[in-house]
Amino acid sequence: MKRGKSRKITRGHRQLLRSARAASCALCVCGAAAVIPAPVYADLYVPTVVWDNSNADGDWDLDAGWSTGFEPTASDKVAVDNGRIITISQSGEVADEIRVASTSASSGTLRVLSGDLTFRLGEIGDEGTGVVNQLGGAVTSTNRLWIGSRGPGYDALGQGTYNLSAGTVDVQGTASTAMRVGRAGATGTLNISGGTFTTAGQFNIAAQPAAEGLPSKGTVNLSGTGVLNVGTTLLNDATGTDPGEALLTLSGSNVTLTALSYAHRPDATLSFIADAAGVSPITVLDGPGGVSIQDGDLLLDLSAMTAAPALSYSSTISSPIRSRARSSMRLKARYSATTCSLICMTAAMGTPAIWPWCWRC
Repeated sequence: MKRGKSRKITRGHRQLLRSARAASCALCVCGAAAVIPAPVYADLYVPTVVWDNSNADGDWDLDAGWSTGFEPTASDKVAVDNGRIITISQSGEVADEIRVASTSASSGTLRVLSGDLTFRLGEIGDEGTGVVNQLGGAVTSTNRLWIGSRGPGYDALGQGTYNLSAGTVDVQGTASTAMRVGRAGATGTLNISGGTFTTAGQFNIAAQPAAEGLPSKGTVNLSGTGVLNVGTTLLNDATGTDPGEALLTLSGSNVTLTALSYAHRPDATLSFIADAAGVSPITVLDGPGGVSIQDGDLLLDLSAMTAAPALSYSSTISSPIRSRARSSMRLKARYSATTCSLICMTAAMGTPAIWPWCWRC
């Protein structure tokens, strides 16, 4: 039932009605009546509310679109599967846990236009192909958000994509597992072209491989006016060892990326794609881990630059830098003949200290 109607039923009334309905059903004797089997969820995730709108698309606030006849409460486990699309356009939408594409070979889409959605746990592309398209509004996870997920007992590798073009995402969990893009053999992609994505804890790209040894694949693309703020460590290739495929790309000169520390592992790739004005740096806020480079690839595409960049930096380091085999970090560069004779990529280590990466063209 849509908000603003004179016959609006409060969330409390909905919960009471739902409880009463469940109690009355529990007293029924089925006899010879046909029993419709519930979906089987391989990892024992049993949703209490499923988006099953017959029109495939609709607003979260539409009671008739939910399997229970009521929109979810803060204690509900939600599933969006079977090619369904659900839209957030109003304030106060809640769930305990939400999974988009939670079953093998399924798909689902969550679209956020305005308003806000708050949940404790979220998984996008849990076993199937899940997508979130956020064009505004606010999404808050009070504990954990995984994009591209898999776990013990799963039947398939998940594929999750989160596209943020406006609005905010706030992952408030502080555990090392709170934010993952691609984990346990799954594939995850986070595209931030606008808006602000914030994590209170560690941000992991390509987390641990699956038990079967399958590689995790994680990609984060920061472009346009996108902002990514990481509360502690930005870990590019969170597996630390083979297998794993991690890619972090900063495109243009108007993006913002800050972290308390940055770690670049052997199977990671860091990519900078310039616009006419150059590229944006990674700002590391003088955290205890500093910047750790352990081999990997650095990709530079400076072909769009129209002038040589200003090359100025301080040689003073305000925090320790741990770097293994920094000289073996593989450089792959594209630049125009008129760009510059010296390329200098920098990671800011507080103010005013700058740690430079420099190569001659």
